Amino acid sequence: MDLTDMGFTLSTDGVKVFKTRSQFNIWPVMLTNLNLPPSIRSLKRNQILCGFIPGPKNPKDIHAFLASLVTEFKDLQTGIVDVWNAHSI
Repeated sequence: MDLTDMGFTLSTDGVKVFKTRSQFNIWPVMLTNLNLPPSIRSLKRNQILCGFIPGPKNPKDIHAFLASLVTEFKDLQTGIVDVWNAHSI
């Protein structure tokens, strides 16, 4: 582990969109930053909404929806060209 490493938990759960008899749900995809102190990491202002999985039913293949997020994290892990790392001084 490096001091600049970041840790996240990913969570999702179905939410009924309409109060009517409709069975349409969405599944928000949320990230929680584990680098924040436990006392504040679960506050709404510190949650990262990174996507929605559309309904009307439970997702069959969640991996298809998360593939772009995983790719983005892998790209960030390798580093961003021309970004100065102030921590390296």
